[in-house]
Amino acid sequence: MDARERAAAAHAAGGAVARVTKAVAGTHEVVAGAVRARLAPLGPAGQLPLDASTTMARANYAAVQSAARGAATLAAPLLAGR
Repeated sequence: MDARERAAAAHAAGGAVARVTKAVAGTHEVVAGAVRARLAPLGPAGQLPLDASTTMARANYAAVQSAARGAATLAAPLLAGR
């Protein structure tokens, strides 16, 4: 594997991690929506913990996506020898 191929692999790996994380986040949103519907009869008291959890999960998924892309962006030039 030459330097350009290593750099391309770094970009591909970072993109793959970001896309998988996006898929997991989407699945989480669907499950959270189902839970939210079941908690609806409890009113705001039933929604508050779910709202907090959803906010934290979104922040974590966004952080993982950004970190994966950022790591790939930083690693690619190093692996390419530039």
